[in-house]
Amino acid sequence: MHSDTVTAGVGPFNASYVAPFFESLKALEPGYPFNILPYSYTGQVHDLITNPFYTTTTDPIECQNNGQDSVAQCAAYLLSGGIVNMVPWIDEGFPEHSQIRIERAPAIHVEFTSLPAGKTFDAASCQLFGSNTTIIAAKFCLSQFSPTQLDAAIFVCTGGLLNGECVSTSPPPNITTRFSFHRRFATVLAAKSNLTITEASNLTSPLPISLSASEVVAYRSILAWLLDFSASNIPAPSSIIESFWSSHEQLKHSFSQGVILREFRSVLVFPLWIFNANNYGNPGLSDRVLSTTLPSEFYTTASVVRSYTKIKFDPTLVQVFAVFQGVAILFVWAVLVWAVSVRRSLPEISSFPIFDAEFKAEARGHQVPDAKGVWAYRDGDILDSMRHVKVERRVV
Repeated sequence: MHSDTVTAGVGPFNASYVAPFFESLKALEPGYPFNILPYSYTGQVHDLITNPFYTTTTDPIECQNNGQDSVAQCAAYLLSGGIVNMVPWIDEGFPEHSQIRIERAPAIHVEFTSLPAGKTFDAASCQLFGSNTTIIAAKFCLSQFSPTQLDAAIFVCTGGLLNGECVSTSPPPNITTRFSFHRRFATVLAAKSNLTITEASNLTSPLPISLSASEVVAYRSILAWLLDFSASNIPAPSSIIESFWSSHEQLKHSFSQGVILREFRSVLVFPLWIFNANNYGNPGLSDRVLSTTLPSEFYTTASVVRSYTKIKFDPTLVQVFAVFQGVAILFVWAVLVWAVSVRRSLPEISSFPIFDAEFKAEARGHQVPDAKGVWAYRDGDILDSMRHVKVERRVV
């Protein structure tokens, strides 16, 4: 097994990276009048939360599904970055080892649940995304429910914008959620062949992450940068908002809402994914070079390993098997003990079969005058006991 020191994992949202990041984008094309929104970032959004390069599902810790909805409103994901976020990548050698294991990598547990009925958002929490030249538009809302929980919603403007107002049916098609972040550590196992995460184990207890009011403002600004296609001069049909707008019919049905819900969750996680210490929202992070400035928790060990076959039995079935097998074995031993301790002797077989059949078959336990049981008579005993017997031949 070969091991290396690497940086890996995903950390909490860091609002201090936001302003330098936007400045570095503007420096790429000075004088450009619109927001710069590289496709390398927007291309990840649609399935970020379910992409096995970066994420695995995990058990929720704060909510549970009631089994009534066809779409799981309570869901949790472990955003670890896998080996894609690992620096440096391990040498391509060791062909007999098909997997890479990262020990104790920092990860973010993201949990989603449904909003309570009647939840509303004030105007300060919402922003319209659209333009006067397209019918594609939506209203996005984000507010802080508690220090560790955020509420979010997208309301589709089916008729576009008119005088700065969202034109839609009543109620407008929408998708909503409440979400929270928790810090954890995990051992991450990923395949060398396609870089996908195959397992996240040895999870530590989750520690809730609190966001300050200023961090929520920064978080909202990143989502606005991502969703405001007019500010980025992106054609509306190529925007992220278009995915929700074109799915307004699906949003009316819980079953077909699942795909859109996945994308909505990915959008909400995007700011944390980019603006954590171990991703390129951090302006001090070098490209594919082991950084020496990251927090100590990001430095860990990665090893090339290979899998082995392991059979795992259900504990209940093992216990049932042991009980029945034990009963069978005890029965066998009981029979053997009984056969040894309660063994019955057979009658002595003599040279006089008529005597044996006539007397020994009925004489078990009876004694003759000499106190010797007929059961054990041998030839001599029979002759001795029959010496005074007279036999008369009778002819009929």
